[in-house]
Amino acid sequence: MCFPRNCDSVGFYLERADLRSTRSKFVHLLVADLLTRPRTVVLFTHRHSLEALRFALPPDLQMTPIASFRNTDGGWLSKLIGDSPWGLCDMAVIERATPR
Repeated sequence: MCFPRNCDSVGFYLERADLRSTRSKFVHLLVADLLTRPRTVVLFTHRHSLEALRFALPPDLQMTPIASFRNTDGGWLSKLIGDSPWGLCDMAVIERATPR
């Protein structure tokens, strides 16, 4: 799942045409979809989308391993093309919380 925009480059390199995306204004539909599966990998394509989804998650869902793909070297190339030039900022696994 991609949030909030498509990440076509990931689909291309993984040779997958089934990566779906959900826009920010439909985050409630994304949360409902996440509740139907035990685990979902979410690719975040905007610098604030990870925190936005974390804020929207109910207690039944938890965000586990997180990887950042942002370019943090601060060099001239980062200033020219931005901190996430490939369209992918972060990745997380959303899982249903285990009952205690």
